[in-house]
Amino acid sequence: AVVTGLVGTLGGGLLLDLAPRTVKADRQTASLLLALALMGVAWPLCILAFRVESYRMFLGLMFVGQLAAFAAIPTINGVLLWCVPGESRPLSMALSVVGIHLLGDVPSPIVVGAMLEHLPDPRCVLQIVMGWLGWCLVFWAGACYISHRRHRKQQATALTQPLLGAEISV
Repeated sequence: AVVTGLVGTLGGGLLLDLAPRTVKADRQTASLLLALALMGVAWPLCILAFRVESYRMFLGLMFVGQLAAFAAIPTINGVLLWCVPGESRPLSMALSVVGIHLLGDVPSPIVVGAMLEHLPDPRCVLQIVMGWLGWCLVFWAGACYISHRRHRKQQATALTQPLLGAEISV
């Protein structure tokens, strides 16, 4: 996890630098698309890792899945910073961290522990936990759509704005 965390986060940062130029979109939409793609890779690999019988296959799938998941972190942080005005960026990051702890770190050991007590197969429990990441894909896809739509609307407004204020000479 340490290697995938370090390499994935650095690699995600490099991909984040390339994303707006490659995708030809504003950086917020490009970052959301990159996060969606990376988690789209990570999610099925991590679920599949708990279904395989081979230990080597498990390690390989988890390594690539975690690498992709950690690579999504810089893109998510970029979006959190770019979607608010400059003076609100510290608050944006602080609320994100509090939300992660309240909705993830604090209740997850309790929920997973209860599931392990009531479900017979621990691998099934871990698949359910990994399956929960699917919600990330749904919400990021919605955020991509909203961001792209808003960017197109701003571009259209910017194109028509000079025309509305221009004088017509005969």
